Amino acid sequence: MAIIGEIRKHSGLAVIIVGIAILAFIIGDLFKGNAKQPPIGVIDGEEITYNRFYELITEREGLVKQQMQSNQITNEQSHQIREDIWRELVETKLTDREYAQLGLQVSQREMNDMYLGDFIHPSLMQMPAFIDPSTGVYNKQMMAQLINNFDQLDPAAQAELVQLEKYVKQSRQQEKYNVLVASGFYFPAKMAEKMVEIENHNANTRVVSLPFQTVADDQITLTEEDYKAYYEKHKNEYKQQEDARDLDFIVFPINPTNADLANIQNSVFKVWEEFQTIEDSEMSMFVNSESEANARYDSTFVKSSSFVAPFDSLVANATAGQFLAPQIVGRQWMMAKVQKVENRPDSLRASVIVVLNNNFGQGITRTVDQSKALVDSLERELKAGRLDFNQAVMAFSDDPSKTENQGDMGWALDGGYGMLNEQIIAANVNDVFVFDRPDNSGYHIVKVTGKTPASKKFRVATIVRDIVPSDETANAVYAQATKFASEALSHNAMLEAAKTQNLMVRSADFTLANASRIRGVENARAIVQWAFNEETKVGDVASQVFESDDMYVVVALKEIRKKGYATLDQVRNYIEGQVRNEKKAEVLMAKAEEAVATTKDIVALSAKLQAPIDSVSDVNFNSYSFGKFGPEMNAIGSVAATKETKLLAPMKGYYGVYLIQVDNVQQVSPADVNVKKQGMEMEAQQKLRYLMDVLKENTKIEDNRVIYF
Repeated sequence: MAIIGEIRKHSGLAVIIVGIAILAFIIGDLFKGNAKQPPIGVIDGEEITYNRFYELITEREGLVKQQMQSNQITNEQSHQIREDIWRELVETKLTDREYAQLGLQVSQREMNDMYLGDFIHPSLMQMPAFIDPSTGVYNKQMMAQLINNFDQLDPAAQAELVQLEKYVKQSRQQEKYNVLVASGFYFPAKMAEKMVEIENHNANTRVVSLPFQTVADDQITLTEEDYKAYYEKHKNEYKQQEDARDLDFIVFPINPTNADLANIQNSVFKVWEEFQTIEDSEMSMFVNSESEANARYDSTFVKSSSFVAPFDSLVANATAGQFLAPQIVGRQWMMAKVQKVENRPDSLRASVIVVLNNNFGQGITRTVDQSKALVDSLERELKAGRLDFNQAVMAFSDDPSKTENQGDMGWALDGGYGMLNEQIIAANVNDVFVFDRPDNSGYHIVKVTGKTPASKKFRVATIVRDIVPSDETANAVYAQATKFASEALSHNAMLEAAKTQNLMVRSADFTLANASRIRGVENARAIVQWAFNEETKVGDVASQVFESDDMYVVVALKEIRKKGYATLDQVRNYIEGQVRNEKKAEVLMAKAEEAVATTKDIVALSAKLQAPIDSVSDVNFNSYSFGKFGPEMNAIGSVAATKETKLLAPMKGYYGVYLIQVDNVQQVSPADVNVKKQGMEMEAQQKLRYLMDVLKENTKIEDNRVIYF
């Protein structure tokens, strides 16, 4: 059987375990009796059901929690996971469709070659788990052992290997697809010759500019036809890729009152008095009972720089046993006791031989006495240098991951080795010691393999008290926000009430359906869901007062923007300045053309138009700026295309109207046509980053996530 096939053969166990974990949800009654609920989305005709999407979320959140070694993830992390999964579903569907149409496949032979052959996949070579610690290079033998022993790995490791195989295969397909698309870019040699010809000279010019600002706003009148003409000419600039909403909202911040601050301070100093009487043996219990839940007692030794000012300098200058009085740091009160001061390394590394006995179970038959005898013998031989530690790992360790890491536990920060940490700190590099498992199920024979240089560190017991408003204060603010919302029954009424009460109205225009925050409001999903609800109409004010972190929010829907071209009314305020400049350009162009009709001399034109002459030198087709006038592309293109000295016709630019005298054209060393051709093809190939956007634009995608999340 093929090597990678072995992974696929055994991957069923990992899938089943994940499936069992979500079974209760799948057979639940989330949509019981509600068959009309739309799917999460439809991608090119394929429905993405809620259950399928939720299953993927649960699986990804589990991996994130495992990587973070935490049971909780933040709202922002949850949102990002949902965004990533949706993006992956869309991109996988679209690319799979392309691969199928083109017949792009990755053979079993290719997969084997990327794992064990001459063309190892770059991602595998960058993963520490697959690197030989003695050579620092990818270990094919280790990978082969891992694959062959797949069924002996724990389910989490199996799932990771299955995901890795999927990634390696998809990345190879993507690579092939990109090469095919890139090969389709062709830049004709004749065009390259023309580009070289255009770029083969620099022009020096004198310029008379008539800025738009020289025409007063009250000198022109804008009509509806002016707006329509500009809109039709520039409507592609206002194409909306997704549905969006414009919101106006008012924030009612929940800040502690003076009474709240006084009560908090009194509470802090009561704790401070008791804090100074607590013995170190009781310190962890006291800190955990008095400090915030996210600031539990930590016995880890840390550098003073890990504390925020001013506690960083206070800790740095403290001695063991010293108490640090309460101080306000940001929006918290902090107090501390420096329990110990030691010189310690930042990071540690060790290897382990795990020797278990039958108290451990799981098929271990070795008795307690036998395990003790084996450990004593191994310790003696290792310390005497008669036995290689790595060989002993492979021969005697009961750790199932030894085939992956040869007993190496890797680098860990000081404190990261748990119950082994202090013994590793006390030992020297290459020392060997024995650790008794506290459950009497065996021993760990540990070899210290690395330490970073020691530096001054502190064990600090810290108590943190948040400076937060009381419930009474929060309730009072909520009542204020609720009263405001109940009286402001429309968008216009809300604006009038805000003006009367001197409340600031904030705007969040072009808010997308899956936005997690809006201007100044971090946790805004509930607001966005309300705005995209089909029953919410333009001009509505939410009857619900939304809560986000330390504020209440009253929100109104100002505008609904549909996918596609924005309407003239929707962009009117945004284009008014440009429309006005178009009218000013008409005035200035007429003025310039009238002057040119009388003289072609740039000096005389300067005098007639009462505008100074500026010089712009070394203008060519590659110029990004037209001297002090900035990115005036019309001017740059016109000058670059001119091969003779002459006065160019008046031209409209982005900032004004220009009269340009080309004084001389200097030839420069021509570029190699082949080099230019290759450069233009490479530049075109860089457009591959827009390939997925093109595929999405040409695919019908329905995204209903806002209904559920």
